[in-house]
Amino acid sequence: MRQKHWLLLLIFFLGVCLLFVSRNPGHFSKLDSEMERALLETRELSEMGVFLASQKRRVLRVREACAQGVSKVSYKLALYNLIADKEQSILFCPIFKSASTSWLIALLEMRGEWTPQNTPDDLNAIRKRVYKILMGFTPSDQDIFYQNRFLVVRHPFERLVSCYRDKFENANKPYYHELHGKRMMRMYRDLGDNPVSRTEVNNLMARADADPDRERVLGNPFANPVGPTFTEFIKYVVSKHSDDEHWTPYHHQCAPCSIDYNFILKFENLNKENAQFLQRLNAGADVGQRKDNIFSGPPTAEVACSYFSQLDTALLYQLTKKYEPDFKLFGYTPNEYLKCSDEYIQP
Repeated sequence: MRQKHWLLLLIFFLGVCLLFVSRNPGHFSKLDSEMERALLETRELSEMGVFLASQKRRVLRVREACAQGVSKVSYKLALYNLIADKEQSILFCPIFKSASTSWLIALLEMRGEWTPQNTPDDLNAIRKRVYKILMGFTPSDQDIFYQNRFLVVRHPFERLVSCYRDKFENANKPYYHELHGKRMMRMYRDLGDNPVSRTEVNNLMARADADPDRERVLGNPFANPVGPTFTEFIKYVVSKHSDDEHWTPYHHQCAPCSIDYNFILKFENLNKENAQFLQRLNAGADVGQRKDNIFSGPPTAEVACSYFSQLDTALLYQLTKKYEPDFKLFGYTPNEYLKCSDEYIQP
């Protein structure tokens, strides 16, 4: 009898619930939507927590390496490179071939200084107008005026491959050949009585630009005698202390042992980390969304290795020595690239 009584109560309760739902469908729809929003916010908070924890680990790594004397570069060397925005409380050290253009544009968008009508060709002029050189900056200013201090790094050797391909191998302008390429070839190639003329360079670059799928010849990007080859490029890089911002070591360019960066983004996971850091900065939804800003990613390991296979081990070790502080500061290793050399011997 008691079981029958409870069964009747249960049926009555379910009937009341069904009647309430049928007459108030919007209430539960609203409740579902609020629950979904709460779950989404919880997931976003969790992802942000993971992001901030990874940033803390990277910052601690830099501090530990600096404490060991890895780099003693003064902040004064970085002053001409830094982007300082007191209004946004942001200090940014742009590193060429490591998302510097994308981030400069994003910061200008946050200030309302960049519009859809602007193009990357406008960037240098707008940067000079908006951001002035930090003549009076000292490290004691950073916590007061710049709560968000960041840079974007990538594997130093991947950056070199990207630089070589962009500025020499696939260049559609002869600027870098004129600026550095000819000097590289004079230093490391026997040209005899046949120097490369500007006309030859222009013609070959035009042919390369018209045929992007052309067969690549390792060690000789277009056809003799145009270059430099990747080997000539690397010999030039290791022979100089720091003569071009596209291959200057990070610790020379940004002085991370003098300036306490509290956010270190990595190019290898750039899309996700960009979005998380922009969220941290409370940037608008449209910031960093320009249509031509398509992240193509680093060259594949196989492609990068095809370049490094052209280097002998002596040159590879010279190169490793040059970028050793960057490896230690930012958690990279040259080992995979050392194995690319045809002369590599397994230890």
